[in-house]
Amino acid sequence: PGARQTVAESQAAAPPAPRKNADRSRLRIAVGPLAAGRRPRVALARRCCRRAVVRAAFLTRGSVSDPQRGYHVEIVCRRREDARLVQRAAAGLGIRMLLTWRRKRPLLYAKDVQSVTSLLVHAGATHAALALQTQRVVRETKNAIRRTVNSETANAVRAATAAARQRAAARRVLALGRGARLTPALREAAALRLAHPSRTLAELGALARPSVSKAAMAGRMRLLERLAKR
Repeated sequence: PGARQTVAESQAAAPPAPRKNADRSRLRIAVGPLAAGRRPRVALARRCCRRAVVRAAFLTRGSVSDPQRGYHVEIVCRRREDARLVQRAAAGLGIRMLLTWRRKRPLLYAKDVQSVTSLLVHAGATHAALALQTQRVVRETKNAIRRTVNSETANAVRAATAAARQRAAARRVLALGRGARLTPALREAAALRLAHPSRTLAELGALARPSVSKAAMAGRMRLLERLAKR
């Protein structure tokens, strides 16, 4: 009895099996049938089982595209039932995968960066997931800089075009001898535009005496343009 009690106590005090070994066991259960085209005997009620199915499907039949060309991951299955199983397992992990057909075979794919990254993490490809996130950050930063530069360039072109048009209108009005009939505010606006062809409307408004807002100076320039067209 003493020996039996010692063995029982040692078994009760023994630490549980490492989780890593359990994950490997579930992975072997899922990889074998998926590689052979059979449905794995794994329940999807537990998160570890869903992760094992997704990882096995990606390792045996999955591929991911170069992040330089875009975000795309796909898993080719042999039967619709297999694809539905993997799709449910992925959905249980928060990964949205769509089902389509290619060469009469079901194919699961994901194109958004969040789903691709999450699938790589659950498949154990953490380095690839980090590289993908780094590439995404670099691409988004470049796109933001490009949009800002394009916007500022377009604004500068529009401002320069408007300034040239306003300057030509001021010259025409003064050349036709209509300057005497202009109000003091319009004469001042014409003189400021001719003296400062590259200044913005806000800067011209600040130079006016008394100073006026950008909207007021824009109204005066529009009136000069209408007078020049008569």
